[in-house]
Amino acid sequence: MARDPYRISRILDLLRKYWAHHPDLRLGQLVGDFAGHNSSGGRMDSYYLEDDLLEQRLREAMKEKGSHGMSTVQK
Repeated sequence: MARDPYRISRILDLLRKYWAHHPDLRLGQLVGDFAGHNSSGGRMDSYYLEDDLLEQRLREAMKEKGSHGMSTVQK
């Protein structure tokens, strides 16, 4: 099954918006924070983070306080 090519624009738009509200974060920090934790409670390697989960977590973080008052990342 091929991945949805439109996911790229959606995810990059979400990252851009979130990052604009948290300019002190480095890109690696931002992506690592959204990787969160695995089922055994350890840090999840962002290499294995599926795009749909990253997109979902970005959307949840933006909804938490609205797109203008974004809060910290949910794990």
